[in-house]
Amino acid sequence: MARDTAAKLSDWRFELAGAAPPVAAQRHTRRVIHGRVLDDPYDWLAAKNWREVLRDPDALPVDIAELIKAENAYCDRVMGPLKNLRKALVAEMRGRIKEDDSEVPEPDGPYAYYERFHEGAEHPLYCRTPREGGAETVLLDGDALAKGHDFFDIGDAAHAPDHAQLAWSVDDAGSELYDIRTRALSDGLDRADVVSDSDGAIVWQANSKAYYYVLIDENHRTAQVFRHEVGADPAEDALIIEELDSAWFVSLHESRCRRFAIVSIHGHDATECWLIDLRADNPTPRIVAPREPRLRYDVEPHGDLLYIRN
Repeated sequence: MARDTAAKLSDWRFELAGAAPPVAAQRHTRRVIHGRVLDDPYDWLAAKNWREVLRDPDALPVDIAELIKAENAYCDRVMGPLKNLRKALVAEMRGRIKEDDSEVPEPDGPYAYYERFHEGAEHPLYCRTPREGGAETVLLDGDALAKGHDFFDIGDAAHAPDHAQLAWSVDDAGSELYDIRTRALSDGLDRADVVSDSDGAIVWQANSKAYYYVLIDENHRTAQVFRHEVGADPAEDALIIEELDSAWFVSLHESRCRRFAIVSIHGHDATECWLIDLRADNPTPRIVAPREPRLRYDVEPHGDLLYIRN
């Protein structure tokens, strides 16, 4: 095996020596910043329409796209001789892990929820079983949903407190913009209302009629928390929290006790947390501690107490 590998690497070096990499053109751009002149010959490679490109990769300027294609072709040429070696290494690494694996089930009401992988799978199965015993139900099949997509990533899959619905988010373009769909577990069909441009996180209200999510703005910043009523037009979603400072970002998760949605607003060296009561239909968010320079903290409710770590 070692000799074969050495021979393959030797052949690869020979082929690499004759492969000429693409060379990006230099188009000098000069800027004056704080009195200093900066010359950037490759500024043109930063697409000025990057916001549009994130949503539609075909909008990438032709000259940039052609260079990327040339780089990919060069990579295919120089790495081609190592194709079988790469396959052998992947097979060896996969042989050392348990592919047919399942995470520890999380009990909630009459069911236990969990993710599991079957051998050869790229994406998980989202499943549940009755806690009193019974057959497994697959709520979401990642591999089946990914068919036909060059890119596919499930951001979150959150069952509703009524155990009759599943909200799940997906990015099928590689833009890190997730669409959220709501699936009826009685028939496995998704409803028509789709929330677009979220960061993927989902937190249900206790009444199972609505969920909270974070919207990504035109500058690709997580800046707003909305509440979506299931079945309603997403254009009518209620704005709950908005961060106007472009240096700060918003994230969302559910507390372990499932009583609150925790909104964390974080900057370079500080955080600010808010609590949203999931048992209330129209709650007012409550701040835990206002932001201060160099103060980072997170929070976790437990019973009647609020644990704060900074």
